[in-house]
Amino acid sequence: MEATDRHGLFFTILDILILTLSLYFSSFDHFAIWLLGQFLMFVFCWHCFTTLHSCGHNSHFKTLKYNKVVGHFVSFFVWTPLESWRKLHSLHHKWTGNPYNDPTLSTSNTKPNALIASIVNFLWKIGFPIVSMFFTISVFYNPKTFKDVGTRSKLLSHIIIVTILILSLHLFLMVYFSDYYFRYYFPGFFVYLMVGDIVIVSNHAHIEMPGKGKDKYTYAQQGEYSRDLIFPKWISLLIFYNFNFHSYHHLYPNMPFYKMNYEDMINDPTPRKKCHWYKWLIEAKKMSLSDLIRKSYMDI
Repeated sequence: MEATDRHGLFFTILDILILTLSLYFSSFDHFAIWLLGQFLMFVFCWHCFTTLHSCGHNSHFKTLKYNKVVGHFVSFFVWTPLESWRKLHSLHHKWTGNPYNDPTLSTSNTKPNALIASIVNFLWKIGFPIVSMFFTISVFYNPKTFKDVGTRSKLLSHIIIVTILILSLHLFLMVYFSDYYFRYYFPGFFVYLMVGDIVIVSNHAHIEMPGKGKDKYTYAQQGEYSRDLIFPKWISLLIFYNFNFHSYHHLYPNMPFYKMNYEDMINDPTPRKKCHWYKWLIEAKKMSLSDLIRKSYMDI
């Protein structure tokens, strides 16, 4: 199923509406109304991330330039440049199941010292979004990552410039418009990071990945090295834009999220990992983050 400009435009307009309502409700002094505004900001940030993900696959719009324009726009809200995401995420799909060649899993192959591990595990236990923050910084903000995968110098320069622009704009807003930044945007964004720690870690953590050397796996095989996190239908679509069906996405990486059918994703017979969200949350939080990421106990 291919992307269409009509669907892409609909969801882009929807997200602009959500952003507008978020800013409007966040302007109220009444706490409950402000809270509604920040809930909408949380939803908007998640939509920005999943839209970035779709634009990186050129599967939000049919027209390439529309994917680029919208992808660059949403990248600001989730602090991740479009081209850095596109480059590394394409390699992630190429090497899923092979943690040694997958650049998005490179940090899981290194072991921190005991003090850092203790701090990280504590932050994980209390719900601080250490994974989302560390993952973005260590992977997408790290020039070495791009050099290691042979990124062309022109593309690398573009990524560095856009990264600096995104970080500088956020810093400018924090310093000169701090009241607005921390009232209208940051609380909802922080909750997005917290939820992201649960959802994004579930994608590939705690799954045996046997690949090494130049081992590659087909899309049909990659379902066994990825995991679906099962939410109710309306939450999957309206909040996560179906990103939580991550193993299904690996089976059909270019299928737009708005063409995914909930029942098809649940019942697809291709072997893949699945886990209900509350079971994953309970079991994952029982473990230290280091065990969750580095030890492969197969499925939960």
